[in-house]
Amino acid sequence: MSAAGQKKPFKTDLPTGQKAVRFERVTGSTDAAMLGFDPYTSPSQAVRISRGLEEFKGNELTDAGNDMEDGIVNMVERHYDIETYKPDSIFHPDEDFFVVHPDRLCEAECLGIQIKNHSPHMARYVDDPGRYKAAPGAAGRWDNNLVPRAYLIQCLVEMNVVAAAMGEKWGDYWVLASHFGGANLRIYQIKNDRKLWAGILHASKIFWADHLDPNGPRLMPDDRTWRPKKQEKRRTKPLTGADLLATPLPKYSKG
Repeated sequence: MSAAGQKKPFKTDLPTGQKAVRFERVTGSTDAAMLGFDPYTSPSQAVRISRGLEEFKGNELTDAGNDMEDGIVNMVERHYDIETYKPDSIFHPDEDFFVVHPDRLCEAECLGIQIKNHSPHMARYVDDPGRYKAAPGAAGRWDNNLVPRAYLIQCLVEMNVVAAAMGEKWGDYWVLASHFGGANLRIYQIKNDRKLWAGILHASKIFWADHLDPNGPRLMPDDRTWRPKKQEKRRTKPLTGADLLATPLPKYSKG
């Protein structure tokens, strides 16, 4: 609590430079939403945020992810025995409307790392486009089909924009490091899918021209085909084992 007895506001502001270059551009973190594949953010909301008509509203989870990012990165560095750095804005050299901000890059391995911090309940695998389907390695070396669709798109966008800007050696694979609390870090390896990337690039270019280009028609996207995240079902069975240990303690009244 602050001195006035109020909670600090959520940390919604990006660094000034990064915020400026994202304006009216497609980014790794917004492309899935703009194309209708993010169950949490609709295409029209993504456009309003990109145009500056709506501010991204943080919450406890986004703040926790920001606070814990460095620690999760340390876990990844120990796993791979590598050193990483946090890059500045990276633009696609031929498609200036694309800009990405990978969480970390490893120069020695030409590898990018995307960090995700989740509540423990997300560790349960669900056959749903917005959820993880299995543990890393369950389908072989590559985990493209095991991660939420929006995260797959984000990794492919970052990987291919970085490869276009910094050399093809960066375009092999990306790491999606998903943390579910405690020591539960699951490292998914995302192989570059150039056919899928070509489709993403094509669709993103059309989307940008229709909705974000300062010289374009600046239409507002139609959300009718967007499928928002369904409400989580209430738990009907008591928690046991690792799930029980990972949950927060209940809050008791002071009276």
